[in-house]
Amino acid sequence: MEKLGTVCVTGATSYIGSWLVQKLLHRGYIVHATLRNLGNIISYLHRSVAISFFLSFF
Repeated sequence: MEKLGTVCVTGATSYIGSWLVQKLLHRGYIVHATLRNLGNIISYLHRSVAISFFLSFF
């Protein structure tokens, strides 16, 4: 799959942010996700369906 570009999503663990990350990954974007608390990664990974090699947390 050809990657379209890189985007940054702030608040990626929020309800809207998590849906946005999933949609972007499905459309072929590389996603950099910012989190207020890095401890939220586990809860995010647990509920996210579209975890991908193209997702980075900051």
